[in-house]
Amino acid sequence: MNNSQLLHADRSAAVLEAVLELTESGLWELEIDSGGPSMRMIGVVRDVTRYHDQESRWQRLARSVPGIIYTFRVDTQGRASFPYTSDRVRDFYGVTPEEVRRDPSCIFDAIHRDDFSRLMESIEASRRHLTDWQFEYRARAGGTWRWMEARSSPEREPDGGTVWQGLIYPVDERKALEDKLRRLSLTDELTGLYNRRHLLACMDEEIARFRRYGTPFAVVMLDLDHFKQVNDTWGHAVGDEVLKGLARLFRERLRETDIAGRAGGEEFLLLLPNTDEAGAVAMAEGVRQGLAATSFSDGKGGAFQVTVSGGVAAMRDPAEEHNHLWSRADRALYRAKEAGRNRVRCR
Repeated sequence: MNNSQLLHADRSAAVLEAVLELTESGLWELEIDSGGPSMRMIGVVRDVTRYHDQESRWQRLARSVPGIIYTFRVDTQGRASFPYTSDRVRDFYGVTPEEVRRDPSCIFDAIHRDDFSRLMESIEASRRHLTDWQFEYRARAGGTWRWMEARSSPEREPDGGTVWQGLIYPVDERKALEDKLRRLSLTDELTGLYNRRHLLACMDEEIARFRRYGTPFAVVMLDLDHFKQVNDTWGHAVGDEVLKGLARLFRERLRETDIAGRAGGEEFLLLLPNTDEAGAVAMAEGVRQGLAATSFSDGKGGAFQVTVSGGVAAMRDPAEEHNHLWSRADRALYRAKEAGRNRVRCR
């Protein structure tokens, strides 16, 4: 057999293979002439250019979306799967769409364990009632935890399964802004301590705990002595450093469960859960002594010290409200001021 015959044989084999594939697809029929080697094929040739163009446009759109387009399914046996995830799943979870389709656990395993059970409960509620699903959760992406939000709408399938079509996208910036706004609404901007409104809310919680369980609870009112003189002598910038210095002292000396706040001006309030009067006095004395031993710069190369007076009030009567407890601590503080300042008194 010469080269021409070999080439013709190879081409004939390739054509025959293609013909067999077409006939197996059911789109073509093959008829072979019984009188000879000739054959006839009957079928339809389709132009699929438009289909491939649409698919290409869809893939480009999916890549341009700042999140993951997905299809999520739960069958009648409760088995979960992702029939489709866009290619952006690589960016957020470090896996391919094919890997997700084969094993949905590569998505589930990345979800923070504190969020996972609530996420699954919300999916079940959406499946049961066919309500739109929306959930925020933390997921490990690229070695760091990121806040993600998922939204989708469920549909019931003929076989009883449920399928969701939706989008997963990062919300780190929004969550950071929400956290910042929440902190600003609860804290004093200068010292970073809690503000008066949050202190009152925390007092109400501790009073409720005292009424229900009898848990000891005390408050300490603290006021810087002669603070106006600091501002008048060295300026408000130096005065601000004193306020921030006292706030640092609170963070160093208070327990993790204690709450420190700025009630206003140079007045501060400490909420001490699980603390009786004697324990509150000891805590206040520690703060007083610590501040008296602290030196502050006057901004001109010199240094000075400031002192603080304190008033302690422990919860005694279940009928007492936060304004009464606050008032008792304030009266005890007044007694400390009258006695010469730089001391702690009880009420």
